[in-house]
Amino acid sequence: MALATPVESEMVVRVTTDYDTTRVIDRYKVGFAVPMVHAPAGYCYLAFCDAAERERVIEAAKRSPDPRQRLARARERLESLLDRIRQDGYCTREYAVYREGGVGIPLLINGVPIGGIVMRYMKSAMRIGQLQTDYVPELLKVASRINSEFNARAQPH
Repeated sequence: MALATPVESEMVVRVTTDYDTTRVIDRYKVGFAVPMVHAPAGYCYLAFCDAAERERVIEAAKRSPDPRQRLARARERLESLLDRIRQDGYCTREYAVYREGGVGIPLLINGVPIGGIVMRYMKSAMRIGQLQTDYVPELLKVASRINSEFNARAQPH
C-alpha cells in the first residue's frame, strides 16, 4: 500500500508499507516518483482534476521519451480509460513487463483530487476479478474515510 500525491507530472510516494511486508517484489521508498500517465494513482488524479491541469500533464507526457508514457499519445484510449475511472471510482492496471499489478483510488477534497491510495499485488497470486470483489470495496471505504476527514478539517469552524 502507498499514498501518492502529484508533483508536476509525476505521482510521488508519501507513505508506503513496502518495508513492512515480505509480500512485495519491488520496494519503493518515500519520495519515489512515477509518471502520472503510467501509475494507477496518476490516472485517478487525471480523471478527476480540472481540464487545464489534465491537458498540461498529458502534453508533457506526450513530449516525454519515457516509453511508460506512450498512452498519452493514444488520446482516445487514454480518454476512454479516464472516463471509466470517473465512472468506477478507481483504476486497475496490469503491465506485461511487471510481475505486479496495481489499483489506484483517488483522494478528493471537495471533489478536487489531492492524490491517491495505491495497492500493488502479485499478478501470479491474484486476478482482477478477485481484486475487484475482495479489495476494491475496502479500499474505496478507506479513501472515503480519508476524504471525509480531510473535508471535515477543511470546513471553517
